Amino acid sequence: MQRNKIISLFEKYGFSYNSTASKESFLAFTFKSGFFHNAEIVAIGAKNETSETEMELVASQLQRMGYSTKKTYYQNYEDIEKSLFDGFFNTEEWRKKIKKEYRLHCDKILSILPDGAGCYSYIKAPFIKNGQKGEGGIVEDICASINKSGPKLIIIEAPAGFGKTCTSYEIINSLSNNVNAPIPFFTEFSRDRQAKVFSHIFIREVDRSFSSVNSNVVIEEVKEGRVAVVLDGFDELLHDKSSSADRVMNFDNAEPMLETISELLVKNSKVILTSRRSAIFDGEMFNEWLKRYDEKFTIDRYRIEKPEISDWIQFDRLQKLESVGINLEKLSNPVLLSFIRFLDFDNFEKLCSQPSTIVEKYFASMLEREMERQELRMSIEQQTSLLSIVAGDMCEKNYTSDSREKIINVIKERGSDLLDAVRSSYSPKERPTLDKLATTLSNHAFFDRSNQGDNNIEFVNEFVFGNYICENIIHVDDEWMASDERFVEPAVFSYVPRDEDSKCLTESFRA
Repeated sequence: MQRNKIISLFEKYGFSYNSTASKESFLAFTFKSGFFHNAEIVAIGAKNETSETEMELVASQLQRMGYSTKKTYYQNYEDIEKSLFDGFFNTEEWRKKIKKEYRLHCDKILSILPDGAGCYSYIKAPFIKNGQKGEGGIVEDICASINKSGPKLIIIEAPAGFGKTCTSYEIINSLSNNVNAPIPFFTEFSRDRQAKVFSHIFIREVDRSFSSVNSNVVIEEVKEGRVAVVLDGFDELLHDKSSSADRVMNFDNAEPMLETISELLVKNSKVILTSRRSAIFDGEMFNEWLKRYDEKFTIDRYRIEKPEISDWIQFDRLQKLESVGINLEKLSNPVLLSFIRFLDFDNFEKLCSQPSTIVEKYFASMLEREMERQELRMSIEQQTSLLSIVAGDMCEKNYTSDSREKIINVIKERGSDLLDAVRSSYSPKERPTLDKLATTLSNHAFFDRSNQGDNNIEFVNEFVFGNYICENIIHVDDEWMASDERFVEPAVFSYVPRDEDSKCLTESFRA
């Protein structure tokens, strides 16, 4: 029996080795947690009459001392490792939890699509892997890589709105459906005003997700390859500028985060990062950083390309869109492609009769539905103004996620005149209080729960966020300023599909 190795394993999980109760053929461990006093009596190999009698005697002694006892025979050390991991990490329930998170993600996608969209499906976009055109699906390729031996860093890059988060959810759902795969530890980053140091953020997320296991144990199991880490939106923690003059400073900001990740990349660990295409990952300093670790772990870099429109839109609809003069290349945007894909026939025909207003129709249909969903007497224009106020505050104060309470305060303080106008449209008997109206607006369909805290919210996706950044740019009286390109890219991204008249109108507002 590998006594010392088994003792170390149990002690890692918080057990105490009971040398007095242990014998040559078995080991006894105790575990105390609040009211629960448990004892594990562990033997490796087949049962035999002598050891069974001795184990039963020890179990009786421990029971008289107030312990709930369990006797277990294992075939080998690896069986003990698996049993402790499955028990403490509650792997079956964890996989169910991940599947539930995936279903909530799908429901969220459907909630920002037209009425009648009843089934979400992930659209496979083309991708580049390590500089070469990828074959098959990116999710299948990454999951196959995760199941291989050895430590690996996987970076998934894509422009804003091109499906990084959707791809992350497909990966964790695929892992949760495979009992032989590591369980996924998934966290979505936002630019949280409270988040300062990445290593602290990471430990906070570990403690929040695995409340029944010490964070050191979780990290050890990550290193062993039993837990795969998926960090979505890594770029949210970076203040990334494009200019080469800023690259040294940017890498200085990123390097402590990368060092924290490199500490995990040993033995059989897998870490997946998703990020916007960042100058940091293309720079010489990042390549030098990789060279320092080229014998420690391997790296795969994926880049999600523009979606193929034919994968999203039915052939007859594509023909109709082309016949009315719509530039399909400009519609290579997952939000708009989903909108067109799920429109019912009558509304699709109406859309084609006014092909220059696809973007406006999308936002109008969603805001009209919000008026009905929340019984909100707030016009499309008023909702637009309110959402642009929140987006403007985010740009000004450099955050993308905050607590619901703070978002409500922004709505009340910066949108007070607007809220008063909305409240005046109600009769005195029905009129909501300022607090109630602001709370209702914090539940808007264009806001979504953020993983950065149980009560944090953010804009539902990059395209929507960018639209309301633009609305703020158009109507702000002062010179519009943002702390970095994190807020510029979504704004540009949201205007690419629009017609030239809309773009020119934006420029005239800013002139």
